[in-house]
Amino acid sequence: MKKEKRDKDFVHKAFYEGGTAAMKKFISDEMVYPKEAILHKIQGTVKLSFEIDHLGNVHHAKVLAGLGYGCDEEALRLVELMKYQVPKTFKLKVNFQKKINIHFRLKIKKENKTSQQNNSFNYTVTSNKSNASESTIKTGYSYIIKY
Repeated sequence: MKKEKRDKDFVHKAFYEGGTAAMKKFISDEMVYPKEAILHKIQGTVKLSFEIDHLGNVHHAKVLAGLGYGCDEEALRLVELMKYQVPKTFKLKVNFQKKINIHFRLKIKKENKTSQQNNSFNYTVTSNKSNASESTIKTGYSYIIKY
């Protein structure tokens, strides 16, 4: 007769369904970059702590280290939208504490080559010989300066 394997943990931790990849995708899809932060070109990381109740809802979220300019409020909004999965644990109602970092990065727009202005400066150097029998020699140079 084989012995049953016992769980190492009496209480199983809450987890986000799909793992960290799904959580990152959720955050990037739902994030609305604050207009004030865009105006001031603010980038960085907001550190948060929060509790997850026995139903998987997020409560008591607070900012540990913030950026300001509306980024802290947006990070709190995102965390409160998240829903966690909580395994059944012998009729215990346990709150879980978690910490998360939410990164705010401005998207850099790449300029197309067609949208860049091409300015060119041309000049021509000519030299005339004093003899009327010889033809006039013209030499031209062209320089293109892009900026």
